[in-house]
Amino acid sequence: MKGALPFAKGFLYAGLEGAYTDPFLYIREKYDASSGIYGVGYDATVRIYNEGLQYLRDYIGYQYGNDALVGELRFGYREYGRWSAGGQVFYMLHGVMDMDSLWGTYSGAESVPVTPSAANPFETTAKDTVATYLVLSGNGSYAILPGLDLSAELDWIAVWNKGNVAKDLVTDLQVTLGISYSL
Repeated sequence: MKGALPFAKGFLYAGLEGAYTDPFLYIREKYDASSGIYGVGYDATVRIYNEGLQYLRDYIGYQYGNDALVGELRFGYREYGRWSAGGQVFYMLHGVMDMDSLWGTYSGAESVPVTPSAANPFETTAKDTVATYLVLSGNGSYAILPGLDLSAELDWIAVWNKGNVAKDLVTDLQVTLGISYSL
């Protein structure tokens, strides 16, 4: 959901997103060794040529992939050509199944995982717990001349059980400063 409301010389805006992705969304079929055929995969590999050859893998669909429960709130105020200020709260629970998880044969004895999953019934992995993400952000911009803006953003990032392995809390504080010119 998104919305905006005129207020004073600008407008207030807010957006709310919620997403639930199933553990089996985007995961791949197993490699068939007898035929040498790889199963269907739902990830994309982008080839980067500058600074040596790199391959970057990412999901074709939702940016956080499968096995995720996501909530995000964005809000702020903008006065065009003058200034803006806003914030964001992001929260995600991410289960152990990811783009490297493979389909298996379900015999009926395995428990079917639900989002967010803490175990993959088809593979044995070191991943054994749900990862939790919390990001609190604040941002603003100011027009110092027509078309010339200064901007700043402050993000506090917290991750519990990073990589889906039971671990202590990991935090990071990021500051981004920018300048932009538009015609």
